[in-house]
Formats: sequence, C-alpha cells, structure tokens
Amino acid sequence: MLGPTLAPLELAGRKLLALFGRAEARDFADVYVLAQRFGKDDLLEQAQVLDAGFDPQVLAQMMGTLKRFAADEIPLAASDLPLAETFFKGRADELR
Repeated sequence: MLGPTLAPLELAGRKLLALFGRAEARDFADVYVLAQRFGKDDLLEQAQVLDAGFDPQVLAQMMGTLKRFAADEIPLAASDLPLAETFFKGRADELR
C-alpha cells in the first residue's frame, strides 16, 4: 500500500523543515537544489504553512551551521559547494 502523494512544493517545504529541525548535510544539499527549482521565498512560505512553529530566525541560525561539515559530507558536486555556501550565508543574513 502506498502512502499519500504530496505536491512537489509541499515536499520541498518539508525538506526546508528538515533543515530547520536537524540541519544534516543532506538537508543542506536538498534545500539548495530545491531552492533553485522553486525559489527561496516559495520554500519559506510553504514551510510556514506546514508548521505553525516554524521560525525564520531559527532557520537562519541552522543555515549558519553549514561550515561544520567537511566538503565530502555534503552530497553536492564540488563545483556547487561554494555556490551553496554563498546561498546559505546570504539567505541566513536575509532572515535575521
């Protein structure tokens, strides 16, 4: 039996909530890729719809923890890592 089918934007919003909640290396990679597809503002809006306890300032703090991972722990192409670091630093600054 299959579970519910979620809309792509809802799934993307849930990925942002995963970054908000646990901030694992794979969460950073997923959110970076999804932000390219859906846009960072749409992801943020969807996360707020899905979770009333979502706090953009806490998300900004979590985004600031990316540097704790070694490059080989983040499942992105080496050429994308500097772009992802710039993306998360910029987004965290916007949310503060």
